[in-house]
Amino acid sequence: MSSSPASPCGAAGAGGILSRGLQKGVEFKCYASRLLPHARVVAIESDRAFGLSVLQRVDEELRRRGDLFRQHAAQDLAGYYRGGGVEPLPRSLLLIDEFQEFFVEEDRISQGAAVLLDRIIRQGRAFGIHVLLGSQTLGGAYTLARATIGQMVIRIALQCNEADAYLIMDQDNPAPRLLSRPGEGIYNDTAGSIEGNSPFQCVWLDDQVRDRHLAQVRAHADLTPGRYPGPIIFEGSAPADLGKTSSCAPPSPPRPPPSRTNPASGSARPTPSKAPPKSSSNAERNNLLIISQSDERTLTLLAVALVTLAVQYPRRRTRFIVLDSTPPGVPQHEFFQQLLAAVPHEVIQVNNATLAEVMPALPPT
Repeated sequence: MSSSPASPCGAAGAGGILSRGLQKGVEFKCYASRLLPHARVVAIESDRAFGLSVLQRVDEELRRRGDLFRQHAAQDLAGYYRGGGVEPLPRSLLLIDEFQEFFVEEDRISQGAAVLLDRIIRQGRAFGIHVLLGSQTLGGAYTLARATIGQMVIRIALQCNEADAYLIMDQDNPAPRLLSRPGEGIYNDTAGSIEGNSPFQCVWLDDQVRDRHLAQVRAHADLTPGRYPGPIIFEGSAPADLGKTSSCAPPSPPRPPPSRTNPASGSARPTPSKAPPKSSSNAERNNLLIISQSDERTLTLLAVALVTLAVQYPRRRTRFIVLDSTPPGVPQHEFFQQLLAAVPHEVIQVNNATLAEVMPALPPT
């Protein structure tokens, strides 16, 4: 289903967010590995909470564009540019596969997703933000508002059961359940009314043909270096690659020492043994607290934070003051010393004896 007949992917400078992650799968992995140039984020595997965060980010962009439109007395993109708008506002496509997973439970996530998705679908078209939702079935989407689907003007349905046929189209249009051939479908651009049914036959796209076209798209984007760097990839169970954070990344830090209970992991989503680590950050003052029952996991997260900061901030303008209270000779202490040696910035090491001297000299936060 799509919220608009316009195709945001075809617009110059368009951005897109592809989210497969509400259900485990690899269908979107080719767009990540081929660095689809006009995609901003590709989520291959994630959960409902991550999907909600994507909706929140799109909603923030929707509100930001609304403020810009009001400043230029505009009601759509064309009016924005006619009114003197100079900031480029590319058409953006939010594509969510298995979107009904948002609504299989009655909880905070489903309630938040329902409000955000409804607002994005209702208002997004005018601001150049479009939505494409895909699903194998709408069964189980108990908290999905029918009014939200009613805003989806274009409906595409393949063969399905009677209940899904009525949900996808409308209560008087059971045409999808009557389909019989593989790949046969119904295209409807009148919000599901039976008068808008247009039967069609899907075209099979071989994986090799698809990959060849993706490679051509990437090669074309590379003709303008820097403009299309490729998407941010979110794959929940994949090992983190800090080297991709920046081209000026410092030397790769050593691996943390393995523990007796859990081998060292560079995964973006560590597997908790007793309780998952908790972090709390003050966005205004940029503070971070890491708490975990696993020393190894705490050390891993602290190392990732240190390397990430070292990549993001210039060496001559940044220094690190490090308090390491682990005694010399233990694996954790030796690992942290190797990590600090790999960081090219100024590093001031503090111990328990010198902490009282250093603290008064630190700037207030």
